[in-house]
Amino acid sequence: MAVKLVKGDLMRASEHIIGHQVNCQAVMGSGVAVQIKKLFPKVYEEYLQYCRDHKEHLLGRCQIVGIINGADKYVANLFGQQYFGADGKKYTNDDALRNALVQLYEFAKTNQLTVALPYKIGCDRGGGDWEKVSKMIQDIFTDVEVSLYEFTP
Repeated sequence: MAVKLVKGDLMRASEHIIGHQVNCQAVMGSGVAVQIKKLFPKVYEEYLQYCRDHKEHLLGRCQIVGIINGADKYVANLFGQQYFGADGKKYTNDDALRNALVQLYEFAKTNQLTVALPYKIGCDRGGGDWEKVSKMIQDIFTDVEVSLYEFTP
């Protein structure tokens, strides 16, 4: 399966799983995370609880939260950065993001689900290298459909 680019709003994705990168500080304060927090309060509540329960071992994990009871619709919190900031530094940990994406892939593959990710995940606010992250996504999701959503106002 190919990774495809979609111009549109990730929050309106038709795919089964909306994935996004989160930090390990229990803060959803900007970017896609703040949109998830507002649109899906349950996801934010479960993220906070997960951070409390696993605070020593969050980096590199993938937390899957169901958002519609009885339906295959989920948000995947990908713990790809320990800290956060708006100072232009690199916060994305490539190995952690890779590990979280592999867990997401395994869940999607096992359950025959499709995945939506933000275009340039971990690169705009997280400071990652899109060339590396893009290749990582292509290498991991070899037989699971992934759409990268590029927001266009």
